Amino acid sequence: MFIPDIRVVFFAAVMVALFSAGAFAAGNANRGVAPATDAKTCKQLVSDTREMLAETEVTDDTDKAVESMISNAVAQCGAGQFTEATHTIVQARALLTKE
Repeated sequence: MFIPDIRVVFFAAVMVALFSAGAFAAGNANRGVAPATDAKTCKQLVSDTREMLAETEVTDDTDKAVESMISNAVAQCGAGQFTEATHTIVQARALLTKE
């Protein structure tokens, strides 16, 4: 490969990485999910997601998957892993809105 080709490939890889990170952040914002920063906001996210599950008709498989994610988020909230809990909640809500 020539040096200019390597620079083009590197630049393209960096742009894809930046776009992916931006899309993830935009996805959270579009879903109305503010990141949990403490136990109170984390528990509120879990509570809101449980409410969404109760109000949404889903298949049994989806129900079990979302319940499992909610349980994981509760454990993450208890362990002080608020960023991870937020990510888990976003995934659970994505499953709910997929159906």
